[in-house]
Amino acid sequence: MSDVLKHPECTLQSLVLRRCHFTSGSSEHLSSSLRSNKSLTHLDLASNQLQDDGVKLLCDVFRHPGCNLQDLELMGCVLTSACCLDLASAILNNPNLRSLDLGNNDLQDDGVKILCEALRHPNCNIQRLGLEYCGLTSLCCQDLSSTLSSNQRLIKMNLVKNTLGYEGIKKLCEALRSPECKLQVLGLCTEAFDEEAQKLLEAVGVSNPHLVIKQDCSDHNEEGRDLRPGQPTSQSPRPEPPGCGTCAGGASARTFGLRSGAAG
Repeated sequence: MSDVLKHPECTLQSLVLRRCHFTSGSSEHLSSSLRSNKSLTHLDLASNQLQDDGVKLLCDVFRHPGCNLQDLELMGCVLTSACCLDLASAILNNPNLRSLDLGNNDLQDDGVKILCEALRHPNCNIQRLGLEYCGLTSLCCQDLSSTLSSNQRLIKMNLVKNTLGYEGIKKLCEALRSPECKLQVLGLCTEAFDEEAQKLLEAVGVSNPHLVIKQDCSDHNEEGRDLRPGQPTSQSPRPEPPGCGTCAGGASARTFGLRSGAAG
């Protein structure tokens, strides 16, 4: 595969390597291949144990001026906040990057705060961000709120299965009500919140009719709970666990999270 990706006549645009048993040691070979490839725009490495060291190596490629990557999926790659500075650098230095899924990684509040600094920067072009199952609490919600208010390009964000609590939702809603917020789809397990938090979210639906809050905003299931007044309510099934694709010939057909053109 490495030789093919390095070949000057390679025109591959989408590469899905989900659940291929990659480790941090695999990243050196992969980064070498990707550095020579100018055609690749979508890369899915979900459910591989790349860990922080592996992603740091890959970020050297992602922030390279010649990198044309637009969609990057790193869901379930055993990442922590330790790699977030490198991811933030890739976000800032790769103007082509539009979609980033970091779900099911233990980034926690400190990691997301680092990412938010990059997401608020004028050079950031991220439109879709996956932060589901990332161990987040209300402590990072002020940073997320500030990002939603200042990032005019961000249209889709997944925060499903994080313990944000009432205080966290309150901070998010301040941004969601703002005319500066351009978010169209927000993934949030609304039924996990108390009545007061749900009222705040319902009020957002009145002031921001363009926003849809969904229990599951992954692309394989766009059905969710629309909290705008007068809209039917439905409970979408919980998404299948991360990495349910197969690695047959190094490819998987299913992708989870935030893919291009899936704003609603």
